[in-house]
Amino acid sequence: MEDKMKKLLSVILSIAMLVGSCVIGTSAANDTCIRLSDTTGTSGYSAGSDDVNNYIIEQNGGTLIFDVMIESYSTPATGLFSQIAVFSGDTNFNYAAYNFGKGAFTAGEGTNWVAENQTDSFKCYASRDYKLEKNTWYEMAFQFNGNEIIVYLDGTPMVAANVDKVENKYLILYPQFCTVLIDNVRVCGKDYNVRDRYGDVVAATDFTGVTSVSGVSIWDFDSTYTISQNGRPMTEIGDMLPNRTVAPSISGDYLQYKESGGNGVATLSRDFTNYSGFVYVEDICVDRKSVGANFSVRFGSNYIAGYDWDNSCFRISTRSGYGFSTADAYTFGVAEYTLEMGVTYEFAVRQVGNLVSIYLNGVMILSATNDSFDTGYNSIQINHYRLGASIDNVIIAYSDYDVKEATGNSLNKLTFGETTDYLNDVCGLNIGTTGYGYSVVKGSTTPTVTVDSVEAADGSATVGVAFSNCPGYDAFELSIAYDDAMTISSVNVADIPGGVSMVSPTTSNPIVVACVTDGTGVTNADILDITFSVPEGQAEYDVTVTVTPYINDVPMTVISGAGTVTVPRAALTYGKPDGVFFDGEYVIWNAMLDADYYEVYVVYTRNNKEREDFIDSTSGTDCELFFEDYYSNDGEYKIVVKAFDPDCEVMGISDPVSIIYADGIIYTSPSDYADVLYDQLLDLIDGREYSESNQETVDSILDEAYDALSDADYATMLELYDQYYTELDAVPTGDDVVVTVLLGDVNGDGIVNSADVTLLGRKLSGATMEICEGADYNEDGAVNSTDLVLIRRHLVS
Repeated sequence: MEDKMKKLLSVILSIAMLVGSCVIGTSAANDTCIRLSDTTGTSGYSAGSDDVNNYIIEQNGGTLIFDVMIESYSTPATGLFSQIAVFSGDTNFNYAAYNFGKGAFTAGEGTNWVAENQTDSFKCYASRDYKLEKNTWYEMAFQFNGNEIIVYLDGTPMVAANVDKVENKYLILYPQFCTVLIDNVRVCGKDYNVRDRYGDVVAATDFTGVTSVSGVSIWDFDSTYTISQNGRPMTEIGDMLPNRTVAPSISGDYLQYKESGGNGVATLSRDFTNYSGFVYVEDICVDRKSVGANFSVRFGSNYIAGYDWDNSCFRISTRSGYGFSTADAYTFGVAEYTLEMGVTYEFAVRQVGNLVSIYLNGVMILSATNDSFDTGYNSIQINHYRLGASIDNVIIAYSDYDVKEATGNSLNKLTFGETTDYLNDVCGLNIGTTGYGYSVVKGSTTPTVTVDSVEAADGSATVGVAFSNCPGYDAFELSIAYDDAMTISSVNVADIPGGVSMVSPTTSNPIVVACVTDGTGVTNADILDITFSVPEGQAEYDVTVTVTPYINDVPMTVISGAGTVTVPRAALTYGKPDGVFFDGEYVIWNAMLDADYYEVYVVYTRNNKEREDFIDSTSGTDCELFFEDYYSNDGEYKIVVKAFDPDCEVMGISDPVSIIYADGIIYTSPSDYADVLYDQLLDLIDGREYSESNQETVDSILDEAYDALSDADYATMLELYDQYYTELDAVPTGDDVVVTVLLGDVNGDGIVNSADVTLLGRKLSGATMEICEGADYNEDGAVNSTDLVLIRRHLVS
C-alpha cells in the first residue's frame, strides 16, 4: 500500500491533458472512453502529470469535470465506501464523493483514502441525498477553491462545504467498488463557471484514438482500467479554451513561407543542457499545403512533435526525412484535431527531460514520455514542410516558460525586421535563405482608427468611426460612451464582410457594436455613423470611442488612436418643457405639457459628500434643491433632490433612482424598467377620465416599478409620501370613509399613512401577518395589488 501511495503521489493528476492523446473541439470518430471495474476498493485510482499538479498547487485549487455512466456497484466490507471520489491534498485530503451506499453526495476531510476503515478516517461536513440511475450519462464536477468544496451534477450545485485544512496539492480520481465509464475529462481553474462552462481550461480529452491503457502516457491508470467504445459524444470542449491575455496574431512584420515544397528548416543551436529542455512558440497561419505537409519541432536525437496535415492530427514520433514516422512502433502520441486553413493558431512545444508536450492556443492537447527524448544533440530544429504559411511572434524559452500565460524565462521573442537573406535573431534562430521560400512581409504594427464629428444645422451631431490598416483581425468591438444629456437619433452601420451585430444602448454602456468579418480582415472601412440630438444646456459634450480587436474570439489590446471627440452644442429653443432628465436619460413626455406642475426627486448615494458639495453643482433655470437625510438599513446616507425644471441637472449623482411627481401622482421607474410606456403612463395626468382597462394597464406598470424598488429606495418613497402629506396638510375626507371601516387603514390604528402601505406591501409579498378590513380599499372583496396602488394614490392626492 505504501508503494502504491508513493507511485500515486509522484505522478499526480492532470485528468485532462489526458490520455496519450487529448483532443479538443472535434467529434470523436468513435466514442472512446475509459472503463473501470474495481472490486477491491484499492485499484480504482488514477492520477496525472506534474504539469497539472503544479497548476493545482500554484492556484491553490482546481476543478475536475468528467462524464460518468454507472454500470454497477457493490457493497464493500464494513467501514469501506462504494463511491466515486475525488481528493485534493497530501497528508490530509479534502474529499468529495458520490456514495452509492448512502445514495448521497458528500464533502469533507479524510486522512486515509484507501484505508481499512474509511468511516473512521473521513469527517463529513455536508451531504445531500440523491439517487443516480444506472446506465445514464451524467456530468460530475468537483471544485476545490481554497478551503471550499463544491460538487456539481449536470451544472447544478449538489453539496458544498468549507473544510478546516487547505491542502490543494493534488487531484486524485478514485472510483471504488463500482464499474463505471468515464469520458470527456477536463481540468479547469478553481473558479471555473461549471454551469455556464466558462473559464480557464488547463487540459481536456475525449480519449479519441486511445487503443490501450498502456498507451496513455500522461495519465497513470491502474491496470483495472480498460478502453471502451461506448463513450459519450461531446463537441463542446473546443469552446472551452482559457481566457488569455495573449492571443495568436500575425501583424506588423512577419515571416511568410510562400512555397508548398522544400524543407523549410530553421535551426536553433542554443545549448539547453543546463536547463533540461526548452519551449518553442510560434503563431502560424497556413493557407496552402501539399501531400506530406507538416509543421514541427525536432528535438533529442531524432524526434519531432507537431501537426500532421495528411492525417489531421498532432503527433509525437521519430523523424522520417522532414516528416513523421506513422508506424505504431515509432509513434509516441497522437491527438486527432482538424486545423482550419487561413486561421491563426499559437503552436508550442515543450520538452522537460523525457516529457514532451504540444500546446494549441495555450492548452496542452498531447504529451508523451520516452527515456531517449532528452538524449542526443541539445538543439532544436524548426520544420515548415510542404506548406504555405505566415509565421510571427516566435519565442524560444527555457522549459519553465508558462505557455498558457505567456510569461516566464524566455530567451527572446523573434522579430522579422531584417531583410537580409539570412534572418538571424540574437537568441540564435537561423532561418534558411529565401531559396527555401521564406520572405519578410512588412506591415503596420497597429491599426488606426479615425473618429470625427460633424455638426448639423438642426442641433444634432454625427460621430463617424473609420478603420484603416487592420489586416488579420476577424472581429472587433466598438464601445461608444457619451454624455448623459445626449440622445441617439440614429445609428448607421456600414455593410462590411461578415456582418455587424449591435447591442441595445444602456445608460452605463450606451452602444456596443460587434463586427465579425469573413476572415479577410478589415483594411479600410467606414464602420459607424451615430447621430446625436443635443439638448440646450452645457456648451459641449464628450463622445468616447473605444475599439477592441479580436482574433479567434480572444480580445487584443485596445487599439491606440481611439480617442475622445467633442461635439459642439447647437442652439436649440424649447417652447414649453417637453422632457426631463430621468435616470440619466433625457425623456420626452408630451403629456407633461398639460400638467399644472411637476417635480423630480432623485435618490442617490451621497458617496461621502456633504450638502455644500451640491449647492452650486446644478445646471438649468429654476433648479431648486432641498435635502432630506436619513440613515437607511443598508448603512448608506441618501439625499433627496427636488427640481422644478426639466433642464435641471445635478452633478455627481451615481446610479440614481428617480421619483416623478406630476399633479400629485407619483411615478417611479428603476432602470430595470426603462421600457415602461411613458406616454401611456403619463396620460393619467390632469385628472382625465379613463376606462377601467386603461387604468388596469397603468396599475400593472406601477406595480412592476414599485416591486423593483430596493428597501432603501422604498423607505425614501415613504419619507416623500409623509412629507408631501404634511406639507399639503391633507386629511382624509368623508369620501374615503365607510361607516364602520376606514378604507386604507391596513393596521387598524385609525389613520391612513405610510405605515399602512408598508404593511400591505409586505403582506402581498408573502409575509404572514394580520391586516384589517380597510386593506380592501376598492371594496371588491379581495385584497390585492390594486388596493395597494389606490392607497398610495390616496396618500398624495
